[in-house]
Amino acid sequence: MKRSIGFATAAGFLVGAVWVALAFVFFTAPQSSTVDAIKLIAAITCPPFLVTDWFAAPVLNAILYGTVALIWSWISARLRSRANKRIGPAA
Repeated sequence: MKRSIGFATAAGFLVGAVWVALAFVFFTAPQSSTVDAIKLIAAITCPPFLVTDWFAAPVLNAILYGTVALIWSWISARLRSRANKRIGPAA
């Protein structure tokens, strides 16, 4: 469980860092459909990118991804334990 949360946190940081790098590359690009597509995808995959500083966005995105993974693992563990209680011990 801890491994998957760490992986999600690292993935969140990497996604945020990639969008920051692309923002630097396309900073002076003229408005085009490519720039609009990058902004849309960045808004979906890295919500802190639109709200905060560019350098804080990867860290906040890592925290967001890690929190979602933690909640997901907690819910799935609870559902598994409820299913095991319902089935009962093996005979």
